[in-house]
Amino acid sequence: MVQSESTADLDFSMLMRAPNDLATLRNYYSQISMVDDGVGEIMASLEQLGIEEDTLLIFTTDHGLSVGQHGFWGHGGSSFPSNLHRAAHSIPMIVRQNGVSLKGESSQLMVSNMDLYSTILEHTGLPPHVDGEPLPSRSLMPVIKGVVPVDWGDDAVYSEQEETRVVRTQKWAFFKRFDGAGNRGIADELYDVELDPNETENLSGDSRFAETEAELASMLLEFFRQHVRREADLWSGGVPIQNSVRQKFWKGAWGEDWNPVYKYPK
Repeated sequence: MVQSESTADLDFSMLMRAPNDLATLRNYYSQISMVDDGVGEIMASLEQLGIEEDTLLIFTTDHGLSVGQHGFWGHGGSSFPSNLHRAAHSIPMIVRQNGVSLKGESSQLMVSNMDLYSTILEHTGLPPHVDGEPLPSRSLMPVIKGVVPVDWGDDAVYSEQEETRVVRTQKWAFFKRFDGAGNRGIADELYDVELDPNETENLSGDSRFAETEAELASMLLEFFRQHVRREADLWSGGVPIQNSVRQKFWKGAWGEDWNPVYKYPK
């Protein structure tokens, strides 16, 4: 592995060991079995308590995991630049409540775990917005009940991992790289996920798709303009709470005094 100055503070030992070490692989798969058992115990407890009919059960995760796809092991921050290919970006989302959710149904809409916030608020009868501020969250309750939402907005999801921001639609995946304040030269990536579901042909910079790329870049810019927390916005000199896996990268952008913090000023 070639290690650049920007990645010198990252520990890739587990990621290098995982695909080549039987004990590590066994540990990985045993943890999957442990999660399965844990979900079973929760469902059994709800039944024993007699509240399963009154409980909206949501199974999901915070991020996906690459296990060899595109040569990566780990989640999006395990490579440089960060990768937000489908394996590292896609997560399970299973919702169940008798009398509320349709059994065995699925939806092809682009949904995000951020949408769970508005979903839970609607399900509990609470107002969907705080102080009238726009939220990057859409209620999934119509989808759960099998109804097509009428005000879904763009059928797209957004995410970021340090120096990479991504927007995904039914047709496209676009990775926008941070390229400001001295940190330049990291290429953007554009994939036609309908024709190239494994995301192997980078179409960014191809003149045939210039209009598409510009539109997706505009969508990303507008989304983060509306919803980013300014003091935490790495792309504008902000700092994260407690941790960044790219500290040398951001010091290169914003100066040696740049550091994560443990709380924001009031």
